Amino acid sequence: MSQEQTQDLETMHIASDLVEGEVHSEVAEKGIRISIWFFIGLILVVYGVLITAYSIYQWQVPPPAEERVYLFEYHAGIWWGILMFVWGGIYLYYFSPKNNKR
Repeated sequence: MSQEQTQDLETMHIASDLVEGEVHSEVAEKGIRISIWFFIGLILVVYGVLITAYSIYQWQVPPPAEERVYLFEYHAGIWWGILMFVWGGIYLYYFSPKNNKR
């Protein structure tokens, strides 16, 4: 068997292992698994902070009356930003790699 054929076989073997999920990274071999929900929680916290900060700024420096959205006075961005921040914090706490409550 030539060297090129050997490399092709190795490539096919690696590809089949990837499809079957048998290839593990160093993190998986050490037993550390990070849930996707941890990263979703991180995204929710970041978006919550950004939305809340912008909404507070918009509350302090409101746009002209003709550019405001309907029901602007309820400041929905603040409430949604806080909700996203809290929900993301819950996800970060519950799905933290250091937290083995699951």
